[in-house]
Amino acid sequence: MNKSELISNLASLSGVTQADAARVLEAFITTVGDRLKAGDNVALVGFGTFQVNKKPARTGQF
Repeated sequence: MNKSELISNLASLSGVTQADAARVLEAFITTVGDRLKAGDNVALVGFGTFQVNKKPARTGQF
């Protein structure tokens, strides 16, 4: 499923327009992103947990 399909399904299931569903999805993505940038984890029971994992830098090979 891609983003436009998700928006379409959200709109259909919730009875709102696709524009409204897109705004809600963007607000969700922004909110989760902001909390992750602040160093928090986001746990949504029944859906998933979002967290930032720090990994050491890799060097590329030419």
